[in-house]
Amino acid sequence: DPLRIIHPVRQLFLDAVDELPEKPRRAFLMARLEGLTYRQIARRLSVSESSVKQYLAKAFAHCHARLYDSLADASCLS
Repeated sequence: DPLRIIHPVRQLFLDAVDELPEKPRRAFLMARLEGLTYRQIARRLSVSESSVKQYLAKAFAHCHARLYDSLADASCLS
C-alpha cells in the first residue's frame, strides 16, 4: 500500500522542516508553499538575497540528510 510508505516519509519531512532554525525554515516555507522569489523572501525577512540563498541551501541540505538517514535505516517503513 503506497500510503503506508508516504505517510511516514511525509512526517519525516515535516519533522526535518520543524528542526530548522527560524529564518531558514521561514525562507523554505515562503519559497515552497508561497512560491516567493529570493527577492521577495529577502524583503520579508529583512535580509539580503544572498542570505536567502544560504538559508535555502541549508534547509535543503538538512531535509535531504534527515530523510536519507531515516530512510536508509528503513525503520520508518516497518
